[in-house]
Amino acid sequence: MQHTRDVARVARQSYGLAVDRETAIRGYLLTRDTALLEPERRSRAPLAAKLDTLTAIVRVPAQRDRAQGIRAALDAWERDYAAPALAAPPGSAALDPLAGKTRFDALRREFEAFLADEDELYRAGVRDASRLSTLATALTLGALLLVAAVLVRLQRQLTSSTGEILHQQQQLEEQATELEGQAQELEERTNELLESNKELEAFAYTVAHDLRSPLRSINAFTRIVLEESGPALDAEHRGYLGRVLRGTLRMGQLIDGLLALARLRRDDLRREPVDLTDIARRIASDLRLAESDRRAEIRVADGLRAEGDPRLLEVVLRNLMENAWKFSRDRELAVIEVGREPGGGAFFVRDNGAGFAPADAERLFSPFTRLHDGARFEGTGIGLATVRRIVERHGGRAWAEGTPDRGATVHFTLYNP
Repeated sequence: MQHTRDVARVARQSYGLAVDRETAIRGYLLTRDTALLEPERRSRAPLAAKLDTLTAIVRVPAQRDRAQGIRAALDAWERDYAAPALAAPPGSAALDPLAGKTRFDALRREFEAFLADEDELYRAGVRDASRLSTLATALTLGALLLVAAVLVRLQRQLTSSTGEILHQQQQLEEQATELEGQAQELEERTNELLESNKELEAFAYTVAHDLRSPLRSINAFTRIVLEESGPALDAEHRGYLGRVLRGTLRMGQLIDGLLALARLRRDDLRREPVDLTDIARRIASDLRLAESDRRAEIRVADGLRAEGDPRLLEVVLRNLMENAWKFSRDRELAVIEVGREPGGGAFFVRDNGAGFAPADAERLFSPFTRLHDGARFEGTGIGLATVRRIVERHGGRAWAEGTPDRGATVHFTLYNP
């Protein structure tokens, strides 16, 4: 089931990046505001990487074919619509938005079919897990009852009337009663856990679908107004509609962040050796690829190794390094360091960016806390809360140090068995 959830998560992330690109290009064609293309540029390389990951991790042959279909639909949309739109010089006649919508609808259908199949695979896995859990509980209960019955029978077969034997018999009876009670309690707790899992799944489904539905409606109707009435509106009112579109995108990102934060408590934690140096260098490569024109120096120390869940520790480093990259964008030369304190101390990610007031160091780790202007530095305020929760699940702690306009350092430790 974990693999199915991972596949669905990568597919949803890929779809979100594709929507960001399509929305940005359509907004640009309608308004000719080049600032609206920033999400498209920022999402291009991560989208390609996510689709490569999706194709690599899919195990079901039919789903692998669907993943290829998603790639083909994306290529068609880029070739027939996105590339011509980006290549058209400013002031030229806009491409037909309907053509782009038709191409992107094909891509959307591929994603929806893929996710529908993954949801069905996940539900089938949940049903199998529930049956196995019920069977295990029944077997455990039967074994405990059998042990209790054997103990009681042995007691009744004792013929000695000595006080010691009678005392032992009483103890065995008490133990049998205790075992029966434990078996009943185990069965009750198992049922409670199964019910709790069902409620959590229902809640996640509600957030992912019911809360997204009004957002999609707002986004769709706003784009329709822009497409059909945009030329009749003045620049100010078109700007208002552009702000509505950006607001719905941000709300979608906040919902994604909430879901990711909630899942951290439920996902199983694996412990194995993890090469943090390799992970950090891969993330650094992604950052440079996304903004190749930036002057930045990313220093990753050799030999950064830890014990923990490799997937979750990559989330920690990606959040911290993306923050450092974002908050140092105004520097002529951004400097980002990933290392460890001497003597096997805390790991850290340091930058020479915007920094923050020392009094705000603890507030940074609260969900949705933003200390900087959202117009300069985008984000949801979930990243550091996610970092702290993952680190604490590993038995460590996370804290931050900073000075306004002189950079920041985030430290974290991990439990060493």
